[in-house]
Amino acid sequence: ETEELHRLAYNAAFDEFTLRIDDEPVEWTVDYYDVLQNTVGGGKNKMFFHFRETKGAFPTSEDGKAAPTTPEGEQDLVDRLQARKTDLYK
Repeated sequence: ETEELHRLAYNAAFDEFTLRIDDEPVEWTVDYYDVLQNTVGGGKNKMFFHFRETKGAFPTSEDGKAAPTTPEGEQDLVDRLQARKTDLYK
């Protein structure tokens, strides 16, 4: 039950940041989040896994801001997403 609340908070953060990959919004389904739960520990690690391994790309964000192209930019986006997700989950 609490994991569903985490998933919903991630999706809300993704939506607020208007994340898109290949012009599709970033959204974690129940089934996909279950896979993440059983594959990757930690929220930031889940996002890195999703963007790097599942999608093979980081998203554009905030109404068309280019996807990060450096490890520092990737880390910054993930840090900001995780902070917002945490606020939404509270």
